[in-house]
Formats: sequence, structure tokens, C-alpha cells
Amino acid sequence: MAGSEDVIWTSIGPALVVPTEYFLQHVLPPLHPDIDLDKVLARLRRHGEETSQDHYQSRSGGGGSPEDPAKLKTLRGWGIAPSQLHMLQNPRPEPDPDRRHGDTLPDAYMVKPSEANAHWGNISVIGEHEKCDSNNRENVAKLVWSISQAFDDPRRRFVFGYSIENMAMRLWFCDRTQLVASPIFNFITDHRVMSHFFLSLSYAEPHHLGWDLSVRVAEGLDRSLCYEFTVESEDGSISTFRSLEQIARSRSKHVIGKNTRVWKAVRIVNDVPADDIVVLKDAWVNVELGREGAALDQIQQYDNSEEFQERFSTNFLTVLCHGEVVMHSKRERPHCDRTRDHTRNAEAFKTGKPLPDPDYLVSRPLPVQRLRLRDPILSGCKVHYRIVFKEYCTSLRLSTPCSRVFTALAQATEALKLLHEAGWIHRDVSLNNIMLDATGHARLVDLEYAKRMDDESIPDMKLGTEPFISAEVAKQAYYCIMPPSPPSRVSSDADLSPRSRFIRFAEKANLPISPLPSGSDSSFDEEHMIAFAARKRQKQLLMRENELPAQRPKPPSPSRDVETPTAKRSISPLVVRVARNFRYNPLHDLESLFWIAAYFLFKTTGADMGVDEIERQQEAASALLYDHYQHSDAIRLDGVFEQALYSLDSDVQKVGLVLEEWRAQLATAFYAAEKDRSSITSSVGAELYETLAKTLREMAKLSDGVLHTAFVRNAPAGNKRPLEEVDGEESTDVSDRPAKKARQGIPMIL
Repeated sequence: MAGSEDVIWTSIGPALVVPTEYFLQHVLPPLHPDIDLDKVLARLRRHGEETSQDHYQSRSGGGGSPEDPAKLKTLRGWGIAPSQLHMLQNPRPEPDPDRRHGDTLPDAYMVKPSEANAHWGNISVIGEHEKCDSNNRENVAKLVWSISQAFDDPRRRFVFGYSIENMAMRLWFCDRTQLVASPIFNFITDHRVMSHFFLSLSYAEPHHLGWDLSVRVAEGLDRSLCYEFTVESEDGSISTFRSLEQIARSRSKHVIGKNTRVWKAVRIVNDVPADDIVVLKDAWVNVELGREGAALDQIQQYDNSEEFQERFSTNFLTVLCHGEVVMHSKRERPHCDRTRDHTRNAEAFKTGKPLPDPDYLVSRPLPVQRLRLRDPILSGCKVHYRIVFKEYCTSLRLSTPCSRVFTALAQATEALKLLHEAGWIHRDVSLNNIMLDATGHARLVDLEYAKRMDDESIPDMKLGTEPFISAEVAKQAYYCIMPPSPPSRVSSDADLSPRSRFIRFAEKANLPISPLPSGSDSSFDEEHMIAFAARKRQKQLLMRENELPAQRPKPPSPSRDVETPTAKRSISPLVVRVARNFRYNPLHDLESLFWIAAYFLFKTTGADMGVDEIERQQEAASALLYDHYQHSDAIRLDGVFEQALYSLDSDVQKVGLVLEEWRAQLATAFYAAEKDRSSITSSVGAELYETLAKTLREMAKLSDGVLHTAFVRNAPAGNKRPLEEVDGEESTDVSDRPAKKARQGIPMIL
């Protein structure tokens, strides 16, 4: 969908424009059974109030709102039960989206008639007005801002809204999967669409307006605001927990995404809070993935021996209860709370294909197995999920002494070893997924993306958290197919100019001759040439992939993954071909643990380092952790990671050189495994766990009393990213935000 009629670009991602009839029939709540829309319209034509078009267009001014659309066609007197909502105008609207703040309300809003004062906790429908031509960017920006504010409430599942520019009106809907809008229509002349919209929402039940009925506002012991969450397990048992404090909210501000919130809470038994503090996690997870609680249960059941159970309870969290959120109402069947794929549904609607029944017409609850890729209409959707843990832990990133950090990472190695022994892989080992319990022992958490290696029902997506993601996972390619060897120099003749040296190198690398990068001088050595050539080759491969099918050369036979001698000669060793059968394996989990240790090394500064030295360290760290080519070369090629260590303080270098020795062992394991891919099983790299734990303990011993973790506060040169931006983020996937939001330090699918 490339045209302006199909997509509206906003700050939270593209808004899909769906047909008006689809929006009315499949996005809006169903009309009240006692409402006959044709009779309503006939009555409006006889007795309704209308504002003349000329008078409406003559209104001028920059700060006010157009007349209330509910007054243009009165919604009263249908002879049925009173409406659930009524329309209010904001007496003090703020037309500039950049000047809005947390206390600012939309230009118009719909609230319950019993609510005396409107606030973000009771606004059900958002309205934004602008007296200007249609497709006004500021009005869209205001509406998107209001949607973001509405989602700040943990009871919010989705939001309805509308925008008006002069006589042009557009309907909006947003959930945790996507933003949807209707085409523009004239609400002065198109009475049916406008009346359907307001009547549908005015008489809708709260859960059809986007409110979560399993969460209610309560009052804490200190008379502070808190929430009570209902957790319904698969066996039907129901537990209630009252929040004490929100301890993690890293990405809840992002509208499209997981919206994970973590609360410190207590169990409520007979309206009395218990004494034990627990941790409640509320998130919107991908439908096609497994559930974290089910994964932990299966791992624990792998071996019933006392030794295994003790290791499991030491390295992982204890699940008290978990389950998908279930919506209950008087007139509908209980159903799982999940989003719908309006992109596919709208396409099916246009072609006349049947659409799946709404959730409330489906028997409850749908088993997890049936939700996995069996029904393609569910691909990309999210399901509301809650899990409660017994242990309250703190993040590893809050640890200051380096010795404590490396000791915790050594303990996390044991958790990975147990996980891989059970035949599982984590797929998102990152800084925020290693926690410290009350005793200071490390625990591996957030198994949302974990899967069995032999489970092909869960796709091997590009998962991970930058900068801890494995380079191979980031590009879904095996980079260690050929044995590591340092690149030979282009020429040993010191009399050659940089331009001549580059031409010689380009000829050997089978690259087109092109000008030197801007700013090149005599310091342009073979390292710059390698990096420049790699980028050139990557662009060539991307262009080749984007060619039309008729222009592409025929693939090799019989297998597209066979590395033939011809293929090796035509592709630079700096970038190897993407393997079609690439699979995530335990070595990638171990590599992520290596990058966590490297991250802490490069955010540690010496006491006597000057400004120039800190900037040089920051530049080396940014290139190593965030530049894809440096990131991959640091693992598979000798000397790259070691060279980056020279930017660190001398005491930190000693610790880093110990990690460099283990990196060489990891690279050897990669080459050995990828030489024969049939050997890539859950037991690959079994010899690395003990050596990694030993390495990390040695690093802890060397840094004890000497090194303390400190952020490198100086902003890096150019567009390099400071290390502290990694902190406070959580894992997510590619559907969580548009590509332009894939920025520094954010957990992401690349």
C-alpha cells in the first residue's frame, strides 16, 4: 500500500486506511439491537437540528473547535435505554500538539453521563477539530498524541477517535497491533456514517470501548491510587492481585507494541492483602509465539531429578499463576483478549472473502496450539497475557561493582546451560533479562521468545536486543562458513597513494571502482578499505535481492544453500550469502552473553582518563557494539575485539584480554558447527559453558576492588550512540514499531 489513500504516516507508525463499510461493520462495536439506523436517519431528517454549511464554513479563528458533531444531528429521543456516553467539548483546547502536556485534554471527548469531570481515566472516545482543509498534519498529530495519552492507563486495550477538518471527518481506531483509519467523508452530507459511528459508541459496553474489565481502580492502604488485576489460569482458577508499585514501564509509552508493564503487587484473599510481595507482568505478546509460563513449566518438567529441580529453582523464576486475559460480559461468550489483523481482514473484505467471527462468538478459551500459525488471519496479532512470579528481583544494569556484574554473568551461564540441556533456546539474552534476586544470585528471565530447537511451529524470527544480538541472527545468515583468516594487505609498497591502494584492493575484491569516501586522506589504510568494500558488497547483494524475478539469475541447483566454488568466487569473503535454512542455536545465546560482558567493559572508565581518551573509548564502543560489520568481525576475526580494547583504561584492558581468549574459543565453535550444519543441535558448544563461567569469574577476580561501572557520559562524535541509552528498555519484535523507530539501544527485531 504505497498510495496516500491507503496509508497515513504518523509519529507512531503508518495508519492503515480501510474501506468505510469495513470500519463500520468490523472495527466499530455492533449497534445496539434496539437501534434501527434507517429509522434514526428518517427521524433526523424530520426533526433533527442541522447547522447550515455556509454558516459552518464561515467560522474562523485558530484556537477554537467546530460545532459539536453530536449537536449537528441530535442523538436523543430514540425511545431506548439511555446512552452510555455523551459528548463534551474542551473549554480550553490546545491547538498546538507541541505545547500539549499530561493535563491537556482533547478538543472533544465522550465520557459517561455520571462523570462530572473529564480526565484521561474516564475519556472513552477522542475527538480532534481543526478549521482548515482536510489531511491536516497538525490535527493528525493532535489525535496521535491523545491516543498515546489514553494508552497510558493500564486499563486501556484499544482507543476510538475521530478527527474533523472543516467539513471533512475521519474515523480512527488504535490497538496494540496497528493504527486504522477510515477514508475522509463529509459529515454534513453523509449522515449515515457519522450517525452509525456515534450511535455505535454511545450505546457500547465498556469492553467494546477498549476498557479492560479485568482491571479495576482501587485505593491502597495509604489512600494512593492502585489497580487490582484478575489473573485467570488455563484451569479456570482466578486470582486477584493489587499493585503496590510499577517497577518497569520501559516501552509502555509506545502505542504499537507489547506495552509490557511490571508491577510489585500482593495477592488479595477475601478482600484482604497478603503479606508476601509478588511480581505481576502484564503484556501483549505475539499470538504465534508460546507463553512464558508454559515454557517455564515445560523446561522444569524436562527432568524430575532433585538435582535438576534445584538448579532450575536457583536460576529461573517461580511462576505462581499465568494465563491469557479473558473478557467476560453479560451478552457475550467469554473470549480471549487479542487484537485482529485489520490489514488482512480489510483485503479479504475488498475481495468478498468471508472474515473470521468476532472473538465473542468463539468458544472460550482457544488453546494456545490452535493460535499458532494454523489460522493465517492471526499472524501478526497480539494476545493479552499476564504472569505472576514469586521472586522480586532487581536489574543487573543497576549493579555498580564490575566484580558483581561478572559474577552474575557467570551464574547466568549456568542458567543457559540448563536451558540448552532441556532442548530450549532463549533467543533474547540481554542486559535486562538477567536479574538479581534477594540473595544476589542471577536469574534468567523473560522467556517470551524461548522455544524448543526442534519446534518448527514457532518461526525463527529476527529476534534480539541491540547491541547484544548475535550478528548472525541480526542478518539471518551464517557468517562463519569459511575459516577465519586476517585480510592480506593490498600492497606493501609504501609509495602507493591511498587512491592507488584502494583501486588495487577493489580489483581483488571484485568491486566496482568508485571515489574514496569523503574526507579521505593519507590515513586511509586497508582497514578503511575493508569496511568500505564490505558496505559496497552489501549494497550489491541488496540490489540483487530487490531485482525483478525476470532479471535475477537462476539459483544454483539442486540446493540454494550449497556453497559452490563459483558462488565463493563471485562473493567477497567479507560478506557471505544468506542461508535459507538459517536457525537460531545455543551459540547465539552464548554470544549475547559475551556482548553483555563487553558492554560493561566499555562503559567502565578509568579515574585518570581525560576527555579525549573518553571520547576515543566512546567511539570505539559505538563502532564495536552498533556497527554491524564491526559487530560481526569482532566475533569471527582475530584482532578486531582486541584492537577495540586498546581504547580502554589499562586496568580495564587486562580484564578485557581475558574475555578475548574466550571469544576465540567461541569463534572456533562457530566455524566447527557451521562447517557441518547437521551438527547444530541443542548440545552444540557444550564445552563452552564451563570455560565461559571460568572466564567471567576470573574477570570478576581481576576487577574486584579496582573497577567500578560508570556510564560514558560524553556524547559520541557524529551519529554514534552513547552506551547509557541501552538501559531501561525491554525486548520487542518487528511489529512493535515502524522501522524508523529502530534506534539506539532499543531491544528490537532487526
